[in-house]
Amino acid sequence: MRLIALQNLEAHKEHTLAKNILAENGQILLRAGTKLTAKLILRLQIRRIPYVYIDDPLTEGINPIDVVSEETRRKALEKTSTIINNLMKKKRDKIIGRDEFNIKKEVEAIITDVQRHPGSMYNMVNMQSMDDYLFHHSVNVGIISVILGVGLKYSKDKLIELGIGATLHDVGKTLIPIEILNKPGILNELEYDLMKEHSMLGFEILKEQPGIPLISAHVALQHHERWNGSGYPRGLAKLEQHEYARITAIADVYDALTSTRSYRKAYLPHEAVELLFGAGNHHFDYELVKMFRDKIAIYPIGMSVLLNDGRIAVVSEENKISPQRPKVRVIMNNDKTPVTESYEIDLYTDPKVMISEVI
Repeated sequence: MRLIALQNLEAHKEHTLAKNILAENGQILLRAGTKLTAKLILRLQIRRIPYVYIDDPLTEGINPIDVVSEETRRKALEKTSTIINNLMKKKRDKIIGRDEFNIKKEVEAIITDVQRHPGSMYNMVNMQSMDDYLFHHSVNVGIISVILGVGLKYSKDKLIELGIGATLHDVGKTLIPIEILNKPGILNELEYDLMKEHSMLGFEILKEQPGIPLISAHVALQHHERWNGSGYPRGLAKLEQHEYARITAIADVYDALTSTRSYRKAYLPHEAVELLFGAGNHHFDYELVKMFRDKIAIYPIGMSVLLNDGRIAVVSEENKISPQRPKVRVIMNNDKTPVTESYEIDLYTDPKVMISEVI
């Protein structure tokens, strides 16, 4: 299969969806095997879905390894969307003290999946609608944080505390005015001050829940603190910020950068990792950033790339030693004609060939 930007799909050609697209509540929005007609492509564009996986004979056998199964992701999305939607409808009284807020089972499933693939890298590229951002973002941050926690050899109890806090880190946004949350542009100073209240609001919500560990509530409170003390709400610096929150801060920013927003397009994984490295030891714990780099596929399997000699290829295998030099499968010659038969290049052992850009 091949990952392709929706804008690069040629509507006059027949394409088949290779991977399900999930809605904000975990339901399947569009099922793998669906023929992507011009009408369907337009509908996906209207929903502002940036990427899709398509079947391609030249990339047969290229299958991204999902660290977390679709079933686990769907159930986590379903639970998270229920919590967020109920809070947005100001139905807190129907949630507080009830099992509705208990997300432990879904977090345990994420932990189990991650521990089954201890050596795998996070290969996800955000395919969700921009309008579904908060739901998918919450689950993505939970998954990435658990991956880092497993890398740190956390016990199961610590992984559960981290996973719950990371997945629910943004629940305070449900009490922020919707016109600020959905503003199609940069927030002004007053709006930004209101938005910053979501950390404290999230803490206030979570600390009242009997099934939520207090330390998980502190993740919501502290995830916008920064290593140099420039964050909010309390201006904590370095080890004053709990390690769970330092992990979640990195996962939060990475997923936000790689998601399409109303005021900018999504950064590509390698661009987002570069930005995080640039902010390391200023905004983030640099040791955790370095560990994060080793857990993220900066060129995810299935991604289409342009090589420096003009050939077009698809990433076929990640390189854990040198992530910027994966194995690729060439599918087009440098004159942009399809190859008669695809072939592989290991960029790690062929230093003259490199990735110029992602297409």
